[in-house]
Amino acid sequence: TGGATGTTVGLEATLALLDFADANPLEIRIEMRSGMRPTTVKWERAEAQLSVDRSQQWFALRASVGAAGSRTKVPLGDILQAIRDAQRYVPMGDSRYLELTSEVREALLPMAFAAVEDDEPGEEGAPIRLHEGFGSALVAARAYFGALEGGVDLDAIEARFGKRKRVRTPAKIERGELRDYQRDGVGWMQSLATWAPGCVLADDMGLGKTVQTAAVLLARKKLGPALVVAPASVSFNWKAELSRFAPSLRVHWFNEDRELAIPELGAGDVVVVSYGLVQKRAKSFARQWPTLVLDEVQYLKNHLAKRSTAIRDLSRDFTIALSGTPMENHLGELWSVVNLVFPGLLGSEPSFRARFRQTIEGHDSAPSLGALNLLLRPFLLRRTRAEVLAELPPRQDIVEYVDLDAEETRRYENFRHACEMQFSKKDRRVTSAQQKIQILAALTRLRQLACHPGLVDASFTGESSKLKRLRTLCLELRDQRAAALIFSQFTTLLGRARIDLEHAGLRVGYLDGATPLGERRRLVDAFQAGAFDVFCISLTAGGTGLNLTRASYVVHLDPWWNPAVEEQANARAHRMGQDRAVTAYRIVARGTIEEGILSLHARKRDLVASVLDGKSTTTPLAPEELLDLLRFRETLDGT
Repeated sequence: TGGATGTTVGLEATLALLDFADANPLEIRIEMRSGMRPTTVKWERAEAQLSVDRSQQWFALRASVGAAGSRTKVPLGDILQAIRDAQRYVPMGDSRYLELTSEVREALLPMAFAAVEDDEPGEEGAPIRLHEGFGSALVAARAYFGALEGGVDLDAIEARFGKRKRVRTPAKIERGELRDYQRDGVGWMQSLATWAPGCVLADDMGLGKTVQTAAVLLARKKLGPALVVAPASVSFNWKAELSRFAPSLRVHWFNEDRELAIPELGAGDVVVVSYGLVQKRAKSFARQWPTLVLDEVQYLKNHLAKRSTAIRDLSRDFTIALSGTPMENHLGELWSVVNLVFPGLLGSEPSFRARFRQTIEGHDSAPSLGALNLLLRPFLLRRTRAEVLAELPPRQDIVEYVDLDAEETRRYENFRHACEMQFSKKDRRVTSAQQKIQILAALTRLRQLACHPGLVDASFTGESSKLKRLRTLCLELRDQRAAALIFSQFTTLLGRARIDLEHAGLRVGYLDGATPLGERRRLVDAFQAGAFDVFCISLTAGGTGLNLTRASYVVHLDPWWNPAVEEQANARAHRMGQDRAVTAYRIVARGTIEEGILSLHARKRDLVASVLDGKSTTTPLAPEELLDLLRFRETLDGT
């Protein structure tokens, strides 16, 4: 034929071409001009040595791979870095390259992403550290090293991880029956409790994380007392639920009995307490707890907060973290949760940020995302309602748009234009982080203006278009003998809604962060018994942990930035025990920032799906994107 010419760029392509030329599977004539030809050494022909020692919960790994008879060796760190970078060849020196076959790369991939490099620079020959929780990665890799050394019995490690199977007969609750997926969850937790320091049960809201945990507490009650830490708004619910499903447990609600003699507690005792009290009364909980339960663990997403430090300081044998949303905004929150349950599993926060967060929240996410899913899979269990509750009644989501009247629109637009003018002027003295805070504060004011101008300007005497629509909707639901939950982030708006609905003749319950714990319990019971037509609830105070299945309608007065928070609120009604279809309304002011917030919901859901389900990716909001929300009306009008 006429022939063809070409060039290669980069080491990987060049070596791949040389391998192709050597094999010449098409039996064609090939002419090449090259200098000194690089030599590739296949892994199976190389001499590979692995040394494994142990220090507390860490394996210390040293390994080297080189050509037979050669003093030049490739250290383990270089090999693992090449695998993380999806490279096939590793320089060995002397124009030689170690070839990592696809089989080797696949076998060493878990170790590559689980391994932690020594933080001290310049320390040549420092070992690679691997957390004992990833002993299975070590077992998978050992077959590819001929010589094994060190003070760790790898046969014992392989036997230990090879025997780890699910508990054949999961524990039961004393009253009621567990569903099949709940029995699986109980067995999974019991199995991990035999060797791991903890786990994260991340089932969707409403799937019964409490009842699954109750079964595990029963199974472990002979080991000694258990501690359950939960948000103050739902801590009382734990006492009621444990008494219902596991009456043999002696449940003590510390918020109610603060003189409880904790050192004297023993087998079968369970202490329930709020996060705030653990922080304030840390010395009261200074003992060894065989079982620690952290409910709504997303409350600990800031690892630098005093609350997180207080929990981290608790002495415990096995930790169960519960949350339908272990990560709401960014991957740093997930690291905080996992590090509380399984210290060191994902490395230090800086190394996690460099290895996973920056790539997954960026654009080149696929390799890191797959690796993170692989690392979390043994210790994090997540089931969705769609997967396991085919019998759950359907839920319909409706966006109810309302048009602001002329006065509301004038006030909204005046403030928006003023903010836009303010932020269009660049001030070099203001950092990007400071500007972001300023923009978020302005956006909050805009959100309030879209709900009710009176939230921003006390002189406003008109009526809110949103509250007018809410009143009409709630009266219609009462006529249908349907109960509704009304959620808002703004307690001032919720208070106005309460007054307006009461004036319309509706029976209204009200709960926010200032409601005492005992009163919360009474209000929840009263609503479930039919005492109220509607229940106004602060999104932050009552969006989690409450069982309000009498409601078949949920109304969100203002869209929150994070859809996960709204999903938790919806799950107060759409959960096990609900036998009617549920309708969730979002009342949205047309042409305002609220429409822009709805567009963000897809990105937030994407972040959760990318890590917990391995489906896609997202990026955090930059100040410029926040400014786009500020200009939302102009974008809508095309101006």
